[in-house]
Amino acid sequence: MNHPLYGRSSRSLSHRPLALAVASSLLLATALPAMARESFDAWQQQRQLQAAWAQPASSTAPAATATAPAASSTAVLGNPGDPGSWRSDEFNADWGLGAMGADYAYARGLTGKGVRLALFDSGSALAHPEFAGRNTTSITIGADCATPGVVAGTGACGQTRGEQPGYNYYGLGAGVPAALAARLIAAGQPYGFSYADHGTHVLGTIGANRNGTGMHGVAFGADLTAARVFGDTYYEWRLDPDNYYRPRAVYRTDPDDAATLDMYAQIQAQGVRAINHSWGISTRNMTAAALDQQYANIGADYGVYGSIYASNGDTPGSTLIQVWSAGNGSGAVAGITAAMPRWKPELEPYWLAVANVRRPNAAAGETDYVIDGSSSICGVAANWCISAPGTDILSTIVSGDIQGRVENTSAYVRLIIDSEDTQYVYGTKTGTSMAAPHITGALGLLMERFPYLDNAQVRDVLLTTARDLGAPGIDAIYGWGMVDLRKAIEGYGSLRVDTNVVMNQKAGGLKVWEGDAWDDWTNDIGGPGKLTKSGIGWLRLSGDNTFNGAVLQDGTLELNGANTLTSAVEVQGGQFLLNGSLVSTALNATGGVSTVSASGLLKDSNLTVNGGVVSFNGTQTGGTTTVGANGLLKGVGTLGSTHVDGIIAPGNSIGTLTINGNYVQGATGVYAAELAPGGRSDQLHVTGTATLGGTLVALPEPGTYYLGEQFNFIRADGGVSGQFAKTDFSAFSPFLQFSLAYGANGTRIDVARGASLASAATTPNQRAVAGAADVLAINQGLPKPLTQLFPQQVGSVLDGLSGELHPATALALVEGSRHVRDAALSRRAGAVAPGADAGDATGAWVQALGGNSKLDGNSSTARTDANSNGLLVGIDREFGGWQIGVLAGTGRTDVKQQERRAKSKIDNTHFGAYASHNWGGFGLRGGVAWSRNEVKSTRDVAFAGFSDSLSARYNAHTRQAFIEAGYRFGGPEAGLEPYLQVARVEVDLKQINERGGAAALHGKVDDTGTTIATAGVRFDKGLKASFQQDSWLHLRGGVGYRRASGDRSQVGNLAFANSSTTFVVEGAPIADNAVVAELGLAAWLTPRQQLELGYSGQYGSESRDHSANVRWSVRF
Repeated sequence: MNHPLYGRSSRSLSHRPLALAVASSLLLATALPAMARESFDAWQQQRQLQAAWAQPASSTAPAATATAPAASSTAVLGNPGDPGSWRSDEFNADWGLGAMGADYAYARGLTGKGVRLALFDSGSALAHPEFAGRNTTSITIGADCATPGVVAGTGACGQTRGEQPGYNYYGLGAGVPAALAARLIAAGQPYGFSYADHGTHVLGTIGANRNGTGMHGVAFGADLTAARVFGDTYYEWRLDPDNYYRPRAVYRTDPDDAATLDMYAQIQAQGVRAINHSWGISTRNMTAAALDQQYANIGADYGVYGSIYASNGDTPGSTLIQVWSAGNGSGAVAGITAAMPRWKPELEPYWLAVANVRRPNAAAGETDYVIDGSSSICGVAANWCISAPGTDILSTIVSGDIQGRVENTSAYVRLIIDSEDTQYVYGTKTGTSMAAPHITGALGLLMERFPYLDNAQVRDVLLTTARDLGAPGIDAIYGWGMVDLRKAIEGYGSLRVDTNVVMNQKAGGLKVWEGDAWDDWTNDIGGPGKLTKSGIGWLRLSGDNTFNGAVLQDGTLELNGANTLTSAVEVQGGQFLLNGSLVSTALNATGGVSTVSASGLLKDSNLTVNGGVVSFNGTQTGGTTTVGANGLLKGVGTLGSTHVDGIIAPGNSIGTLTINGNYVQGATGVYAAELAPGGRSDQLHVTGTATLGGTLVALPEPGTYYLGEQFNFIRADGGVSGQFAKTDFSAFSPFLQFSLAYGANGTRIDVARGASLASAATTPNQRAVAGAADVLAINQGLPKPLTQLFPQQVGSVLDGLSGELHPATALALVEGSRHVRDAALSRRAGAVAPGADAGDATGAWVQALGGNSKLDGNSSTARTDANSNGLLVGIDREFGGWQIGVLAGTGRTDVKQQERRAKSKIDNTHFGAYASHNWGGFGLRGGVAWSRNEVKSTRDVAFAGFSDSLSARYNAHTRQAFIEAGYRFGGPEAGLEPYLQVARVEVDLKQINERGGAAALHGKVDDTGTTIATAGVRFDKGLKASFQQDSWLHLRGGVGYRRASGDRSQVGNLAFANSSTTFVVEGAPIADNAVVAELGLAAWLTPRQQLELGYSGQYGSESRDHSANVRWSVRF
């Protein structure tokens, strides 16, 4: 299939000789049709294998199958992880799939999905059933044709459509006998019209469907784009100088350079990542010198294919991978298009040349794949050349009967198609044209497998994992060797150049490794290139590697094999994990976090930590370690001799780091030792000598106790010299005091009491508690956790320990005593219903009450809330103007100090007696009462490293005597009464013994005696309707001033468990001055029954009290 220099279309008949002087062709190797003048039979005997530029693509293909091959009897798709299950009849139809290990890629879940691949060829029949249901596109390039089919002369048109296979016409040249036509037809040689089926065959190899029928392509899940490089072609059979007849391409119009650039623009807009070129220049160059001479002559005419890579600064204009057939030169070196990077090195990262290998001939003693006799060798393209199956490849073709005419005038030549019966079938072809699409399809699989690699990097994976053929290493025949997808899916085989892996996506296909890695490269990776890992992902290398060092910038890099790299591993950021070994390979950290696991080994390798964190838990043999001023070294491994100018922190938490050699800590070095309970600490074990300097920093393990403990943190078998210039124990409480003890072979930290707790106390209660705590024995339970506190924490902890609930309980009982007092004083002699007899009588009553009081506390004490409820009953007798009675009752008082997490529940029992008498407007009332109070207290003490729940049961007694005098002005319907009331209340609490732990208190609250005087005025007003003569409903109220004297606050003399040292704490005080108020209603239900509702309250600057009551009484 000859065609003129690309972009040199035969636009006019006058250009034909020049245009066809140097030809490009589809790289299909078959027997050249030729016929001697003397004998057709002789021609049949003499035909020979030559380059594809002298024959049409379909001439030597087996007879096209009119119907598809039988459907595979096996499943269409195989099973994940099982390569054998993918080797169906459809798979085996193209022997190249098994030869390149595609079954392993499929078992890995790879099909090319999401990757778009393109073809620039003779046109591809996208209507073939093997492309049904796929995401395919066709590229149209070149100007619209005014008259379709004009291949030369006036109106010649170079427009092509990718989905339309080209038309070929074969006729007889001038002077050729007409009888030759019948002979050609009889021999199956091309004559008349036919399809250019080459592009359809190549596209099928790239990506035909896996549907159980016929064959399938390498990347059967990829998206496909078809573009057409050749126009329709007019051939003539002519007599060559050797006296044989051969077809010659006479006329063809191909797209020009502008159209080609338009093609590139369109495919790149579609996201195409690789394009296949199974064509090239039809000239054989047997030496590199001949190739160079040809390039000097015509190479500029092919510059359009590399022009898309023109760089913009450091960024190439394109990263498209171009796959080129090496050529069918029967041992010639790869052609100009395949070898282009020889003259334009900037193209090399994006270029692939492909040689054709065949199956071995066992009869000839061959055991491995061999370059086909028709194939060009890699030659000068060896460094970017790879070998792939290309002999006897079954794939899709288009065939059928085409009826047409040729208009050959002095002005133009036109091919006219009258009718066509298109058949979509299969056929077998041989050539580098067939090898190249195997590589393009393989790229599609690998681009899915490695979505985080750029196109050039995927190309390098393909090259560097090829299986060596021929001479060891890269050679001029096979290049890198035979494509090996089984190996390629496991990552690079070597790093040809410095390689920056930006891992921003997880690996494609099935995950077949353990752990959290985003990908695992299991190959043994060598090469002169350096690996740079960036991006947030996690890359694991499980092979035994020998490449030129590594740089970690971000994410995670994990090395699991034996790594003998030719330069260091540089950790600048991210996370580095070494589970394998570094042999004669330095590990240098300037940032990030590096972890050498227990299985990690540095053999004859130095470790330098100039920044970041290194957690070393493995072994270093034959190397040294240096920690720079900005580095931090930790772990529980074994290192060689170590010099520290930065930070060393043995252990991961608490642990021992071993130095198998000598240890030197410089003036800027810091030893950070973590201390834990029981004398446990980080430790540095040095088998040689330890030379100390710099700073010691001690760090606490949270929630543990240190007082009175000793910590051995350095042990040097060869002795210790020098001392730390500075120590830093600021991470610990100032209530601890640390000291260092230097020995001949070690260094120890001793811990004793430091500053007193009292120094951090700010209130009288806190100072009292702190004074007692400071002298507690170390093993009492409180000193160790208390000495872990910092000054800002001490105040609230001391408040919680104080037990001020107990003295506050006594004041709450004083405040609560008024409920019984008010009930007794509110019974009055002479109180009768309107119109009732005021003579001697007996009365009985029952009263329910409830109240709430708040003692605000002060800077030293906490707010105390008390809620009370109860029930009182009484009976009294009136005689001779006197009223005398008794009362009894029960109730409950709940005292709570929320700030102190403390509360008491008090069960109360009341008894009392009262009396009253009126002399006209003057009245006198008084009484006594006694209450038994059963107290149940609970307290919760909790702070860092300590908690305790405490409880106690004890009794209290409340005694009170009270008297009130008043004078009432007014009559039965309304009155005003000034009054004066005096009460004496005494409360005594019995011995307190809390149950619990070290914070339990024991002791006694002082007896309480409080005098309460109240002066005020009361009123009452009858409420009646206009038609009523007397009021059966009265509104009552009053206001007064109350003053408390005596014990307004109370103190407890308490001591901690197992201690006789007492401390004095006070509870929240009651107010010395308060306003009292009362309001209520009294209703005579009958002449003998009365119902009373009332509210009373006290409002002071330090306390408040509110209560409500209801009383029913009867007179008989």
